[in-house]
Formats: sequence, C-alpha cells, structure tokens
Amino acid sequence: MKIKKKIFFVLLIVLATNSFSQKVCKSLLFLSSKGISQKNDSAIIIENIRRSIWRDSIVVRMGNNSKKIYPNKNVWGYQEYERINGCVVYRNYNHEFYRVRQIGSLIIYSQTIEDILNSTYTFYCFSRTLDSPIYILKWKNIKEQFKDNACFIEKIETETKWYQDYSNLDKENGKYKFVEFYDMCK
Repeated sequence: MKIKKKIFFVLLIVLATNSFSQKVCKSLLFLSSKGISQKNDSAIIIENIRRSIWRDSIVVRMGNNSKKIYPNKNVWGYQEYERINGCVVYRNYNHEFYRVRQIGSLIIYSQTIEDILNSTYTFYCFSRTLDSPIYILKWKNIKEQFKDNACFIEKIETETKWYQDYSNLDKENGKYKFVEFYDMCK
C-alpha cells in the first residue's frame, strides 16, 4: 500500500511539473500586423528568432529545425512565451524589436537597452496604429503627432505633473494614462 502511494505521488508531481512547464502560447512570426488578431497566413509557427549579424535580415528557426532568412521589411514582428511575462508580442521597426505593451486606440511599446556600465533602461514609445511609425513617448513627439487634437494636448499638460513619465499605468484598469487621455478626447 505504501509503495502505491509513493508511486501515485511521484506521478502526481511529474504531471504537475509537465503541465506547469508547458508554453501558454506558441512562438509565432508575423509577416503583417493582421497576424496578431487573425489566424491567417501572416502568422507562422517558429522555434526562435534573431537578427542577422549585419542586422539587415531576420533569421528564423522553424519547428523542423530548418532555418529561414527574411528581409527586415517582410517581418512585422513575432510572439513568444516569456516565463515571467507570459505571451509577449514584439514589433519589428527600423531594425529594432519593440515590445507591444498595449493595443488599443493607440499602441504602446517599450524597449529595454543595456548601457556600457551594464545598467538597463526601459523607454516607452507609441504609434497611432499597428503599422504606423513608432515615436518615443516624450513631449516633443506628442505635441508634433497630436497637434490637431487640442483637447488631448491640454489634458496631458494639465493632468501630468512635470516629474511624471508619460508612460504611467493606471493600476485600477491596467491602461496607460496617455491612452486614457487620448480616448477622452477622440
């Protein structure tokens, strides 16, 4: 009887370990932004992705261990599973990958870089659509891109303190204040 209980517990631990270690999402290559919301030919299952040494193309390892090389202009981005963050989407723009933080009326991105002293810095960016240019989330770019939306500019000026970052997240609803202000002024 004791041996059966031990075997049962060992099997239970093995099953639990396997179920927790399985990926929640598949690694996908997106040839266009449509691949994010629609399951079509612009989303391809992959093993991993990296930039080429010269950064002029993207190297993708496929599930059958073959390798495909795509020109930068032919890849919108990719999706991968990260242990801490779960399923994460990255956009390919100007030979760089930007993590997609929020998709809505505006798109919010982030990029983390490491400097010479091994310090990491995360900066935030935005775009109007999934396919429009990406801009660093700073006052100059906001003013330039939304000069036709006086309400939005005024809301940011009056409701953002000088010491606050434009990438503040509203913890109650999980949305960026920047996008909330924009939605109020549409």
